[in-house]
Amino acid sequence: MIVDEETDLLKEVKALLEKEDVVVVTVSNSRQALEHLKEDNEETFDLILVNTQMPGSEQTTALFSMR
Repeated sequence: MIVDEETDLLKEVKALLEKEDVVVVTVSNSRQALEHLKEDNEETFDLILVNTQMPGSEQTTALFSMR
């Protein structure tokens, strides 16, 4: 999962990773990331990339507490 408010960056990183056959989920903020993680308990992630400088940083803390 990639979490960033910059849509162009999300598209570029997603395209690079998909060239390596990596399945990528993108969201534009921490709240969406948390909702996605709560909604789909069967989906797991090996890596979550988070822009910690984006607005809503208090939710980023909550995101890091998810397991």
